[in-house]
Amino acid sequence: MTYFARFDPGLVLWLCSRVGTSVDDPRVARLVDFIKDQQGPYGLWTYASQPQVSRWVSYDLLNSLQSMPQTGDWVSLEPPTPFKPEPYGKPRRRQ
Repeated sequence: MTYFARFDPGLVLWLCSRVGTSVDDPRVARLVDFIKDQQGPYGLWTYASQPQVSRWVSYDLLNSLQSMPQTGDWVSLEPPTPFKPEPYGKPRRRQ
């Protein structure tokens, strides 16, 4: 989990919990598993460069995980989008 990043899994989890997506969707289940794997030994998510943020990030993630429905009427008709990471800083060459 990152603090004011472009892509924040915690923000996506918060959005999923607010919209009402359930853990039945495999994409949401993978996101929840990833976030739970990042949890530290004392139940907090740590942010090394700014340790004072760790409590608020942990509170927000726990709140989002608690409000996430386990089952629901969410219907996902969109196919998974293929993801290919591209390195930052290198512009694409024209062809």
